[in-house]
This record gives sequence, structure tokens and C-alpha cells, in this order.
Amino acid sequence: MGEKGRLKVRTKLLIGVLLLTFVIAFGNLAVGAGETAILGSTKTFNPDNDAYVDQENPDINYGTSSKLIMDNLGNRKYSYLKFDISTMPSEKIVTSANLYLWCDAREGGGYTRIHAYSVENDDWNETTITWNNRPELVTFLSEYSGDVGAWWNWDVKAFVEKEYGGDKTVSLCLIPGDLNAYITEFRSREWWNPEYKPYLEVTYALPATIDIDPDTLTLKKNDKSIIAYIELPSGYRVEDIDMSTVRLIVENDNVPAKLKPKKIGDHDKDAILDLKVKFKRWDVQALASVGVYEATVVGEVAGVPFQGSDTIRIIPK
Repeated sequence: MGEKGRLKVRTKLLIGVLLLTFVIAFGNLAVGAGETAILGSTKTFNPDNDAYVDQENPDINYGTSSKLIMDNLGNRKYSYLKFDISTMPSEKIVTSANLYLWCDAREGGGYTRIHAYSVENDDWNETTITWNNRPELVTFLSEYSGDVGAWWNWDVKAFVEKEYGGDKTVSLCLIPGDLNAYITEFRSREWWNPEYKPYLEVTYALPATIDIDPDTLTLKKNDKSIIAYIELPSGYRVEDIDMSTVRLIVENDNVPAKLKPKKIGDHDKDAILDLKVKFKRWDVQALASVGVYEATVVGEVAGVPFQGSDTIRIIPK
């Protein structure tokens, strides 16, 4: 191999090393389609009351048990949990809320779905609740089925969001979702090891006002950008928004904002400054069809996550 050949090999090796270094250093910064760039700050709550009730023993209280049991095989057993979320910061929006329980055992070892329901009546206590005086279930929230020796989780965002704007007390009930379901046992708040106690994980963000304008786009290729105007609540400045964190989420698409151009003004003439940002329209694959879509803009301002939504209407050419 001549000197030119050796030079080409060394050059390719150097480029390869530089590319590998770049991937290692910055690969974790990428956010793929369908991933939420920023959900917000997270707060965890343990229940201040939990207990199961047993149809076979309708007047017996099990509030001191270290287990929460669900059963639909013959005599039914339901489990209740209550959370105080009053320490949540005020004037935020709930972006996610999930209930977590550690599964200890499942008789029969088969597939069992557990349903989560809202309970509007918070006037119950773990030391007095029984099958006969149990509060009524109201709304189905979600279901989950998992493995023994693992965390199970239920999406309870809709109800937590409602109670956050209300009395800030969240009562939930877990029941078997199948007839003849296998008896399933979880660890309660009385479990000796705090690492395995039930908990409610709530993620929240600063509420931003998002105005997408124009909010009606066509399927024509010359509609190249989506323009959004971001307003923040009092006490926060749009000048402090970190543009590298701003993203547009539509269905499974998650698109970063263009770093430039950006503009601070008062687009809607309400005497509140807003930040004008742009996104590449055709990076949002969901908008390739006629319809009305919810568009969520997320980001950070002075290290605080924010989130807001508007709608985009797609019409034919």
C-alpha cells in the first residue's frame, strides 16, 4: 500500500473515532418519535389509608393487614387506597399520574387483570372500612396485568387531575377485572419494608398558553412550518425559555423547535409577552391526513417544565 492509501485509511479511522465519540457523548440527547421530551416535575405520595374488604366476612376490618388482596373467585375481595395530595404545588397542570403496587402472589399463576376505579366518597378509614360499609365505585380508570414479584401500575391521571382541582384527596379502588379471576395479593402501606409500599406518582408542569397560528393548514407541500406562540404565567419570562428543550408533540410525533428564528412580541395583543417559535411541518407525520389534532408544546423556562396545548386543523389542498 502506498503513502496515499495509508493516508486514506488513517483518515477513515480518524473520522470513525470522531463519529463514535459524538454518538457516545450526545446519543442520549435524542428523543425519538412517540417519546415525551419533558413531562414535568414529579412528586410521590404514599397512601395514608389502605385496606381490603372481604365479601365472605362482610363486617370484619382488614386495615392492619400488610396485604391488599383482590379476588373474584367465589367471594369477592376489593382493595381501597386513599392519598392526600395537598402538598402538590398550586397552579400547575397534571401531566401524568400512576398508581404503583408490588405484587406478592397470585394463586393459580394465571393471567389476571386488575381494574382501577375512582371513589368519590373520601369519608372512609382503614381501621373501620368493611365490605358492608365500603364506599361506592364510580368511574373505571384503567387496567393492568403483570408478573408476581414486580410493580404493577395503573393510569389514574383523569381522576387525580380532577381531585387536584378539588379537595386534593384521591380515593381509589382496585378490583379483579375478570370473572373467576385468580386471587392476587399486593403489599400494603403496613408492609415492613418502605421500599415496597404502594405509592402514587404524579408529574406536573407549569401551565403555558399555546396559540398555534395559523391553526388551519393544507396538505400542500408549501406549508413548511408550524408556528406557535408561547405565553407563560405571571412570574416567568419567555426570554428565559430554553429553546433546546422546546418540542411539539402530536400523537406519536415529537419534534424539536427550530432554534432560529425566534421572536418575542405580543401576537394576540393581550399585553402579555409571547415567544414565537417554529417547527418543521413535515416532521410531524400525523399531520399528513385531513383532520383536527391536539398539539402540545413542552419545554423549560429557568429550569421549570411547562406545557400547553392547542389544535391544528388539516384541510385538503
